[in-house]
Amino acid sequence: MEEREKLLISTQIVKDCFWDYSITDKEVLEIIESGDFEVKKKVFIKIIKNSTAKVDALRLFKKNELKKLFEDLPPELKESEKVKILENCFFDENHRISRYEWRKYQ
Repeated sequence: MEEREKLLISTQIVKDCFWDYSITDKEVLEIIESGDFEVKKKVFIKIIKNSTAKVDALRLFKKNELKKLFEDLPPELKESEKVKILENCFFDENHRISRYEWRKYQ
C-alpha cells in the first residue's frame, strides 16, 4: 500500500474514531505500524466500534498482528456480527450469520 493511501485512511480513522482527541493521522499511522501492542489494541477497538471504513482501516495492520488483535478482543465484541464478518473477510473464517444467509422461499 502506498504512503499516500495510508495517510488518507489514517485521516479517516482520526475523523471517525478520534475526533475528540488531539491526535494526528501520522500519529495513528505510527501506532499501527510500530507502536506498543496495548496501544494498537486500543486503536483497533476504536476502529471496530466507530470506523465507517473498517476494512480499509484494518488493512493498515500487519496480518499476524491483526489475527492476535482479533483473538484478544473482549467477549462482548468478539461475538458481535461486525467482528464475525470482518474475521470472515480477513481470515477466511466461516462464521455463519443467519440474517445474511441465502434462504429458499416456498
